[in-house]
Amino acid sequence: MSINSLDQRVRFYRKEQTQQADGTLETTWALLTEVWAEVKPKSGNQRSMAQQTENPADFEITVRNGQATREVTGADIVEWRGHRMNITWAPPASPRQMYLHMDAQSGVAV
Repeated sequence: MSINSLDQRVRFYRKEQTQQADGTLETTWALLTEVWAEVKPKSGNQRSMAQQTENPADFEITVRNGQATREVTGADIVEWRGHRMNITWAPPASPRQMYLHMDAQSGVAV
């Protein structure tokens, strides 16, 4: 792994709920951090459900290990090239690791 391979900009978002003046809860995605990453496709397939075509694809995302990236969990989402993806695996990180590898899936409901 080379630092030069971190050539894609990604944003990580965390779900946040705020209470409105009328008492209702509003769910939004708050920016957690924006970092350089390496994004590699792992697999992809196409299936038809309810007369709609879905194109789910799996990606491996590699980022530098830092305070903000260590906080990313499977409950968060990642945005790459304008596409929001579910994080399907974000392992616990050690401060000794230089890079973090996580999995994400696009083409599914966020």
